[in-house]
Amino acid sequence: ISILGNILDNAIEGTASCGAGTKKLIMVKLFHSGGQYIISVRNTTANTEPILHNRVKTTKTEKEAHGLGLPIVKRTLAKYGGDYELERTDGWFQFTAIVPADTPMARTPEYVQPRQ
Repeated sequence: ISILGNILDNAIEGTASCGAGTKKLIMVKLFHSGGQYIISVRNTTANTEPILHNRVKTTKTEKEAHGLGLPIVKRTLAKYGGDYELERTDGWFQFTAIVPADTPMARTPEYVQPRQ
């Protein structure tokens, strides 16, 4: 929940940067492939700040109270052997996380197991 919640919050804020008359879209994909769970969230954005070392700067004025979500996501993924990648191209921001399906996180009852 901390992963998806933080990333969806970021996506919602990212679409808010789009001007009037611009489509505000968020696309979410959750799937199992090759022994891994993949979380993909893609959103439109007008933000053009570069992504450096898989990190983005907060665009909020109160910087001390913000920018904590991605470090939480990174710690949670690392705890379960997962990782993430960020990409920004052509007005879209993309977050993709990969978590091995054999981790304790993937085996808890809260997670839906893939159909065999």
